[in-house]
Amino acid sequence: MAVNEILIKRGTPFTLLSSGGSGQFTLNCGSGSGIQSNVFDLGDPHADSYELYAEIVAGAAPTAGTTYDLYLAPANNSGRYPGLATGVDGNYLTGVTISASLVQLSYLGSVVTVNASGIQSNVMTIYPTMRSGCMVLKNSTNTHIVDHVSGLIQLTSLTPVFQTG
Repeated sequence: MAVNEILIKRGTPFTLLSSGGSGQFTLNCGSGSGIQSNVFDLGDPHADSYELYAEIVAGAAPTAGTTYDLYLAPANNSGRYPGLATGVDGNYLTGVTISASLVQLSYLGSVVTVNASGIQSNVMTIYPTMRSGCMVLKNSTNTHIVDHVSGLIQLTSLTPVFQTG
């Protein structure tokens, strides 16, 4: 009896870094603030699903359970973004404006810190429905990201490949 399988082919990672990546995202975020990446283009067509790996270097002695929340601001081809995102690497909104604007973005997941400084990371699967957009990172407490050179956001396409037995 033939067995059919579906294998997942991983594509070339698309990396958002402060410099030298596929796109720019300066990971430097203070208390209650947010930052956004520059616009990135996954291509047309693009995969249905992506593995998102987020690596953040937290400041000294972060409080365990502190979250760094990741959002996606999908754009249409004319470069319009929801939630007052601009698609330019740098600061996002602050205060009341950021809270009202985040509900217009797509929440992807969080990186949750442990009670130690250094690299904090998370892996999640996302299903972007856009051709281009930008990432927004909201720091929900007073822990700072101190090493924006080492931190990164990486998207790797996941494509199903059907195997017949």
